Amino acid sequence: MDGSALPRRPQQHERHLFTRVVSEAEKEGKHVELLVAPAASPLEGMVRVAAQLGCSRLVTGVSPRMPPEELSRRIGLAWENLPEPRHPLALALIRPGRHPLHINLGPHPPRLWPDDVTRVHELWLTLTRDDRLGSHLHHRDVVAAALRRLESELGSDYEAIVSELLRQLGKR
Repeated sequence: MDGSALPRRPQQHERHLFTRVVSEAEKEGKHVELLVAPAASPLEGMVRVAAQLGCSRLVTGVSPRMPPEELSRRIGLAWENLPEPRHPLALALIRPGRHPLHINLGPHPPRLWPDDVTRVHELWLTLTRDDRLGSHLHHRDVVAAALRRLESELGSDYEAIVSELLRQLGKR
């Protein structure tokens, strides 16, 4: 045995962090139990432990090495790499001096802008004028058809779709 499978002792900076966590929790009258989970990466470890514990929310601070959006994307990818079944997991990124950033990992209803909801409704109104659709058509049917169309065109018109999405991202 080469010893690589043996757990390692926490390093000085980890002991300092654990001490601060316990101290801050005690100041708030909270009980914490520290857990060391070996993993290929810290993000994979956090997500795996949250899933194994059946947590509904994972709370973490931002990273000094990457923007919060990239950190949330990487945590989301770690969630996607979990074995099935994966239960929904909400992520809260704590940003000093700012409101936390809340992200739902995995499949979830999208947050739509009012203009998007209006666009779906206008399309629905236009389509329900066709007697073949009429009262049978629902807003979700319009969204489902639009998504299937996007999916089918992604293979043949990828660059045009990416260009359109880049323009959309520039509107924010």
